[in-house]
Amino acid sequence: MKIIFLFKPPENCSLCYPACSINPCHAQATCTDIPPSLDGVCVCNFGYKGDGRLKGTGCSDINACLSNPCHAQATCTDNPAPALDANCTCNVGYTGDGRLDGTGCSDINACLSNPCHAQATCTDNPAPAQDANCTCNVGYTGDGRLNGTGCSDINACLSNPCHAQATCTDNPAPALDANCTCNVGYTGDGRLDGTGCSDINACSINPCHAQATCADIPSALDGVCVCNFGYKGDGRLNGTGCSDINACLSNPCNAQATCTDNPAPALDANCTCNVGYTGDGRLDGTGCSDINACSSNPCHAQATCTDNPAPALDANCTCNVGYTGDGRLDGTGCSDINACSPNPCHANATCSDNPAPALDARCTCNAGYAGDGALNGTGCSDINTCSNASNPCHAQATCTDNPAPALDANCTCNVGYTGDGFVDGTGCSLQPVSGAASADTQALTYSLVGILLACVCFGAVIVILVVLRRRKARAGDQRYKSCGRNS
Repeated sequence: MKIIFLFKPPENCSLCYPACSINPCHAQATCTDIPPSLDGVCVCNFGYKGDGRLKGTGCSDINACLSNPCHAQATCTDNPAPALDANCTCNVGYTGDGRLDGTGCSDINACLSNPCHAQATCTDNPAPAQDANCTCNVGYTGDGRLNGTGCSDINACLSNPCHAQATCTDNPAPALDANCTCNVGYTGDGRLDGTGCSDINACSINPCHAQATCADIPSALDGVCVCNFGYKGDGRLNGTGCSDINACLSNPCNAQATCTDNPAPALDANCTCNVGYTGDGRLDGTGCSDINACSSNPCHAQATCTDNPAPALDANCTCNVGYTGDGRLDGTGCSDINACSPNPCHANATCSDNPAPALDARCTCNAGYAGDGALNGTGCSDINTCSNASNPCHAQATCTDNPAPALDANCTCNVGYTGDGFVDGTGCSLQPVSGAASADTQALTYSLVGILLACVCFGAVIVILVVLRRRKARAGDQRYKSCGRNS
């Protein structure tokens, strides 16, 4: 860029116009101004290379991968400036730091993670594969993998050599046969090609109670004893036998009823409500409810009736909120509580009791007063007609509030103004100036002008005297010099 001066620049101009001020360098270069040169020196920052100039090669990142620091099975990634090194990452299927001067990259042995079943042999697949082959050992079958079907014994039971009531047990590899064992309650060799399995009849020895029925269950070694209808127990002679089912144990009755079991074969019970209660006594019926003394309405209309639980036959009457009394029709009943006694209101307020169920009273400030009217609130204060936006007076008038119960104010025009002082009246206007006052003002004006002229004349006299004195002094000096030459 050529700089054209409209005037002659001073010496050492490079200090006045630094070459770096025109930003000749690349964003990643540092500019240094060297007088008297008009060009700045551009030097690429650390980690960059080039001439550093915008109009040159600029500055580009030094690629550390060009020196091939990584293993043949690794990928090189240059770290951006100001870094001067690179990252080496082993390719898929390899492990290590990836560097030629480090551990390099070696094949990842997939067998180290034990992917195969305990009965399988593991063979690593070379990189870039990341898995391994699993082969089941002799006598086993499956894919050999822990996350697959694994390796299981070749099961000789799959050919069903045993009776339907026998259990087949495969003999472990390398054996290829199985054992057949008759199930519980059956007898025989258990094989289809042998005696098979036949049921053992356990009821033949009469193991059950007189109130139980015996049933021979195939596979069981003993008979099943079931108690007859209305009885419970294990049904066995050598056990709990069979006893009547007590229907009261299931608690079919209300808590206030007495339960009586009906004997077998009946499965139910009778429920009888206790003294002071009524109903069928059953949980799934009407149950047992207290004989409610409130049904006779012994209480006042503004009272709540609460029945006293059995065996009591009376009730309690409680006056509702805001009422007082015993609450009974045959007593004092319930009357409204007067919140105005004692009086909660200000002396300049009127108290009105709020009817029940309210427990408070309403305080209303009298005419000419404002506030909530309560003793424990803002009370009642005089309404100042002068203190708000409704000020009735003119701007040049003084407002004086009339005390309550009055709601108006007096307006008095300020000194020098005349009128009734009200905004909606004649207001306040400036009083006219009289003739005497005008003459005084004119005399004062003339006096001020005279004083000003006197000051000007006095100043002129002083200036003239100073000038004359200086001239006289100069004349004296000239006579003195003249006398000196004559002598």
